[in-house]
Amino acid sequence: MDIPKLIYTLTSPILRMKSWLLFVLICVPLLVHFKITPFPIINFVSMHLGEFIIYCWVYAIGYAANQKLVHRGMALKEFRYFNWMFVIIAVSYLILHFTTTRTSTQFNFYYSLNISEPFIISIPLALVCIATYIFAIHIAAKSLMTTELNRKTKIGEVGSTSVLI
Repeated sequence: MDIPKLIYTLTSPILRMKSWLLFVLICVPLLVHFKITPFPIINFVSMHLGEFIIYCWVYAIGYAANQKLVHRGMALKEFRYFNWMFVIIAVSYLILHFTTTRTSTQFNFYYSLNISEPFIISIPLALVCIATYIFAIHIAAKSLMTTELNRKTKIGEVGSTSVLI
């Protein structure tokens, strides 16, 4: 069983969505979260649904572009890390979520540490999560640009696409 292909099969409908529907699926849950509900599971889902959709969208773009490159014989060397990056992001995100408590004041959200949590682990883990996600966006953008231009791309050509993704 090819797990990356299975994940792409599950995430590929995001690529076929209309842009307004994608906007609604990302932004409306955040609006629901601002109106604090008494059910913690609804708060959890509403806060993280938009992020999950964005992660799936980036994965679907990168995977689809790289599959076209594989058929052309131009597969990227960096893409072998792409699937593992999303595993690292998911694991570090879950560890951060369950080891920190989230408190809110009006529209400002920040993390506060539990007394039992070692501070030394949470900050580096958050930085690893952010750096891995930025690198995953870069690989997806490089796959997309290489597919469009039909040649190997340089880092200067990929930068603007990375920002737009």
